[in-house]
Amino acid sequence: MKTQQPKSIRYVIYARKSSESEDRQLASIDDQIQVLTDLAKSFNLNVVEVITESQSAKAPGRPGFSKLLDFFHDGRAEGVLCWKLNRLARNPIDGGQISWMLQNNIIKTIQCHGRDYKPTDNVLMMQVEFGMANQYVKDLSIDIRRGTNAKAKRGWYPTPQLPVGYMHNPKFRLGEDEILCDPERFAIIQKLWKSALSGTYNISELKRIGDKIGLRDPLGRPYKKCTYYQIFSHPFYCGYFFWNDENGQKIKYKGKHKPAVSEDDFNHFNAVISNDKPSTREKQYEFAFTGLITCGCCGCQVTAERKQQIRCTHCRNKFSSKNTDKCPKCSTRINRMKNPTRIDITYYRCTKRKGKCNQKYIRQEELEKMYTTILTQYSVNKSVIELAIQTMKMTQEVVQEAEKNKIQTLKCKLAKLKRREEQFFLMRADGEITNKDFIRFTDSIRDEVSLLETQIKVTDTSQFDWISMAVSHLENVNNMKKIINSGNKKLINQAFNILGSNQILQGKNLYFFPSYVAQAIFNLCKTIEAEKARFEPEITLLKSGQLSPDSELFLLLCTGANLVRTRCTETIIKRTRLLTCSSRYYQSRAA
Repeated sequence: MKTQQPKSIRYVIYARKSSESEDRQLASIDDQIQVLTDLAKSFNLNVVEVITESQSAKAPGRPGFSKLLDFFHDGRAEGVLCWKLNRLARNPIDGGQISWMLQNNIIKTIQCHGRDYKPTDNVLMMQVEFGMANQYVKDLSIDIRRGTNAKAKRGWYPTPQLPVGYMHNPKFRLGEDEILCDPERFAIIQKLWKSALSGTYNISELKRIGDKIGLRDPLGRPYKKCTYYQIFSHPFYCGYFFWNDENGQKIKYKGKHKPAVSEDDFNHFNAVISNDKPSTREKQYEFAFTGLITCGCCGCQVTAERKQQIRCTHCRNKFSSKNTDKCPKCSTRINRMKNPTRIDITYYRCTKRKGKCNQKYIRQEELEKMYTTILTQYSVNKSVIELAIQTMKMTQEVVQEAEKNKIQTLKCKLAKLKRREEQFFLMRADGEITNKDFIRFTDSIRDEVSLLETQIKVTDTSQFDWISMAVSHLENVNNMKKIINSGNKKLINQAFNILGSNQILQGKNLYFFPSYVAQAIFNLCKTIEAEKARFEPEITLLKSGQLSPDSELFLLLCTGANLVRTRCTETIIKRTRLLTCSSRYYQSRAA
């Protein structure tokens, strides 16, 4: 028998309905509100707010639930009315918040249909109910996955949306077919396959035929071209489908549905339209410097073209020899011409995507000479490279000692801030500070914590292999001439992306701008070359590894080496952030 609640307690009615199948058997939101309103009237309870939301509680982050907690933190309510405890939470985070607030008397009572919970009750029973609600969600996910895998093994495609021309059996009974042919579209699909196998139509023409004979989606709209690609490439139409098993491996299953085309015809048609078929066009050439240079006039990319022409010996007409075997003017075949003049030129020009551009083209031979001249300015002797590497290693040893002390100081500050944040949590739970003060204090502390954590990561350069990056830059410069002469597009692009891909072509002149890392390394090498004659004995000691960090030479070179370390570390951090963002993006797309 329920006892009447004190009138001084202010209640919030919370009603939730999940849009997922796990809660479809439960009462709707309107029914919950009606029952809880009647319950409040029977006990003469003071209801100050009604909060509803249609969202699953299996994960934290519900806006309605956050609004409910704000009522308790701000002191605008002390009790909650809900249908059952699992309406409040089905995950351990939300359930822990409710339990903690109830134990600390922030929530004075939780009134459910048939039971109430108070701060003096045994909290173990509440935790058991929250745990059962969370386990129900996990078991339901496993059961659904097991059911779909079992359905796939039986030969039925376990997907909610079937390919065009098929439909799920709405009145399925045990022993009947689970997938049926769509009476409105299956016959049209078979006609389209018959037309496709004749070999006289491509996908665009098949779409026009489908639109003409009435292939429409459920809303009466013609299907897009991408849907026709799926119709003629999905193995479901020849009686097969792919599904992931319990281990996540994709397995091919033989379906029990009626196929629209035979397997041999399906494979024959897809062999014709697949991307692996031999191209009827002439093979595209890979140009060495495309993708690296921008136009200095309009900012567009610089592209390349290859001209292959022949001057006819009969009429002296010059024509392209790429796609013809005879002169278009006099019809003289090339194999009958006696020593015709052949022209084979590759030149680079602006793509002019933004409109007219006054920049003229430049031949590939001239561009190669410019690259060779520019890279000669950045070439470094092997002896200087060895000294630069030795200097950077010694600099790393000196810097690490200073970094350890700085990191230790930052970690002490971080520990103090975290202890202070815990104290604010306890003060808020005990009601010593208001919610606004709590948010203001914790936000400022979290900002400082985030700043300190970033400083610790940036300061600790031992986690970044910046010396290997610097060495790869130096080796790249020395091998660049060989890479350019090889004409390998991939090697050239990789090498220039390391040295700096900001290259501009203007007035038939190439302007190369090295990256910050490459510029810092070049400056260090120039300093070594300039001081080599003045510090020859000390340089010998540096090369042998016996030079003291307190010497004048090392102090002079340490500044340049430290700049190299800073530039390399910044580059590594930027790349790491970019990869992290890309990974999160693709994980969200996959989910």
